[in-house]
Amino acid sequence: MAYLFTSQFTPLENAPRQAAETPARGSTPHASSLTGFTGALALDRLLPKKIRGGVAAIVNLLVLLLCVGMVYSILRAQLPLPPDNVLPLFPFSFAHLLGVLFLLVAVRLLFFALEGFYLARIFGNSSKMSGDNILDRLTYPAAHIWYGTAKSVRSMDRVTVRGLAHAFAAGDFGKNALLRLGISSAEYHAAISVSGQDGAVPGEPAIVRLEAYIREQEGEVTIADILEFLFAEDKPFQNFILSRQVTKQDLAGTGAWIERTFALKNKKIRWWSRENLGRISGIGKQWSFGYTVFLRQFAQPIESAQTHELVGKQREIELLESALLKTSGANVMIIGEPGIGKHTVLQGLARMIDEGKVFPDIEHKEVLALSVGQVLGAGKTKGETEALLLRILAEASAAGNIIFAIDEFPEFIESLENLGIAPGTLLGPYLAHPAIHIVGLGTSANLRRILEREKALVDEFVTIELTEPSPADLVEIIQDAVPGLEESLKHRVVITYPAIAAIAEGVEQYLLSGGGAPERAASLLEEVAHECIAGRILFCTREIVLEYLEKKTRIPLGAITADEKEKLLHLEDEMHKRVINQKDAIAAIANAIRRTRASMSDSRRPIGTFLFLGPTGVGKTETAKALAAVYFGDADAMTRFDMTEYQSEDGLTRLIGSSAANQHGMLASAMRSTPYAVVLLDEFEKSHAKVQDLFLQILDEGFFTDAFGERVSMRNCIIIATSNAGSIFILDALKRKIPFNEMQAGVISHIQSNGIFKPELLNRFDSVIVFTPLGPEELKQVSRLMLETLALRLKKQNLNLVISDELIAAVAAGGYSATFGARPMRRFIQDRIEKIIADKIIAGSLKDGDTISLTAQDLS
Repeated sequence: MAYLFTSQFTPLENAPRQAAETPARGSTPHASSLTGFTGALALDRLLPKKIRGGVAAIVNLLVLLLCVGMVYSILRAQLPLPPDNVLPLFPFSFAHLLGVLFLLVAVRLLFFALEGFYLARIFGNSSKMSGDNILDRLTYPAAHIWYGTAKSVRSMDRVTVRGLAHAFAAGDFGKNALLRLGISSAEYHAAISVSGQDGAVPGEPAIVRLEAYIREQEGEVTIADILEFLFAEDKPFQNFILSRQVTKQDLAGTGAWIERTFALKNKKIRWWSRENLGRISGIGKQWSFGYTVFLRQFAQPIESAQTHELVGKQREIELLESALLKTSGANVMIIGEPGIGKHTVLQGLARMIDEGKVFPDIEHKEVLALSVGQVLGAGKTKGETEALLLRILAEASAAGNIIFAIDEFPEFIESLENLGIAPGTLLGPYLAHPAIHIVGLGTSANLRRILEREKALVDEFVTIELTEPSPADLVEIIQDAVPGLEESLKHRVVITYPAIAAIAEGVEQYLLSGGGAPERAASLLEEVAHECIAGRILFCTREIVLEYLEKKTRIPLGAITADEKEKLLHLEDEMHKRVINQKDAIAAIANAIRRTRASMSDSRRPIGTFLFLGPTGVGKTETAKALAAVYFGDADAMTRFDMTEYQSEDGLTRLIGSSAANQHGMLASAMRSTPYAVVLLDEFEKSHAKVQDLFLQILDEGFFTDAFGERVSMRNCIIIATSNAGSIFILDALKRKIPFNEMQAGVISHIQSNGIFKPELLNRFDSVIVFTPLGPEELKQVSRLMLETLALRLKKQNLNLVISDELIAAVAAGGYSATFGARPMRRFIQDRIEKIIADKIIAGSLKDGDTISLTAQDLS
């Protein structure tokens, strides 16, 4: 733990770098020294940075004490002071102290020069990463690792891949990389000490093989490149890494993380850079502006964000700056879900203003957050509240340099309306005034719900809608939160890179509700960290994250257990115990589930999407029920929607909700409560065109947006739509004995030509499966299944039903309908068999333990 970096991180693009031309081929790619960083590396070995910093701090303290002593000596000589027996003379003379001071200053200047040399070597060579010598292209962290290898063999030409693997964890950079992979140095050295050749050509140095490995790469060579190189070239290293469930992508991501850590740490050291100098506030910068003492009772300055906090938000910050440059009506509405980064955008603007990187028109402005609750609470009546707001706005306008940020702006407008204050009348004059800017923050749902009746007011704002960060940005955002979390938890847990990657994927795939992706990721990160501490686990790994997500969402995500393995491998057999025939449908569903569980399917789409076509009573709905019961463990793990209820235009509103009526949709509510299940859309062809368009998006992207602007995930569902469309065509094709494949293609063509489903909708389904009517033997099997279900219910009442071949045949014959298939069979059992048994129970002729035996004559 002592090797963990405690500084915050910075985006990789902020690290000093410059793309270089591809080295000339045919030239010698290696040299005997690290021409760029050799001096800095040698200094760091002889006098490590910690020692240099410690000596400098001690010298500074001694210089300060000497200065105090010299001042005391001067005062003792010049001022009347108590006798020596009361206040003894300082034991050293002024001349002695001055001599020692000069010596200490010389020592301090020496260390200052050494540190200047060290920084000059690092930063001066970072911009020269080009040339034929690949060693000149190493970043400082990568060069530090190579130097640690070469010091034992005294020549870079003698470094082998094996030696590089051994030396990797010798320095702080390698140790940090291992920790972020969830590996201790002791484990690593024990594993890498396994004997064996690294496959090197005799006499060929590792640097030649590295040059060949990254032949097509331009620019700098980083720790990530070294890790990938070792993974490819050193078999013991590769075997050990794979045994720890670490992938090649994890190695690259970890290397980039370490490089970013170093880049930010050294960026802060460079106090002379324009960016750091620009962050120093000027003296009397605001003196030319108005008096705002009253205003500041209700508003606080927004602190500027750190570099790492602005990941993925630069575009929105630039849009905000551009909008504020308007000559009049320069007001902005920042829209986004909670936790998506609305406040970060404001902090980014404040940072740019602090650094002097904005246009002159807003260079000296100040971003203040108005405390709406404090303002509304201070006014006891409508008149007092209105007067208070007017005074605040007037004072800000007179100052001329205020950018007001109002959080939950739509709710603020609604509160004014509830007090009887007209928001447009109150704010209108100031929204058009060039001396004041108002930035409102809110969610898209509340903006539509509350401000739709205040269109004139909304037109005064430029709207900036925040989108979710990209997967790569989300990983960096999580990385930025790790050091602070680990420090708050007193370093009782180490968050590894594989865990961060799993968290980023988890919030994108399984946790789509609960705010923006950054907020969801931060919450999940903290929850998993506390889970590790509770279990006294030091390393938070990918497996721990997946296990926690599985517990949280009830979706199988971790390692496949022995029971689940058996279930997956024999899924078809288990489903066929409940569904007769229909092998194509069951095989398609089982394959889809196995692909998803093995992480082979597209994670941005539902697990599987199927359209079942065929006459009624052939097992379409029963197949969906069987899947829910067999794989999901419960027949109730199926959400059924009768699409005949969504034939009208308001069907879409009933599914996704209505913000105007503050009513949540049935589909949205069902998916939030049961995110992992079978979704059955019965008689899908009868739904309205707008409803089918909704599922067009769901089938393609795996989510939809409800009426309140919140994303609802359906990526962990199996969607089965059933339809009787084309039933007549199917029956006719069977009579004409058309081959199944030709019949299936004909059914799909028939549906398209008759406009029942759009071609693009049909193409979104993974499979369109035709169910054929059941034959006589298959009807008997269905009859047996239904009778066995009845027998189980009777068994609970301690009654035994004899299921004879005669009874099975009687039910199959009496319950079958050419029009409705096997569906009437259930009703036949209810009307005939269950009625007979119920009458006997009521009459008292059946008692506990009795056996019930019925014949075909009993059912006639």
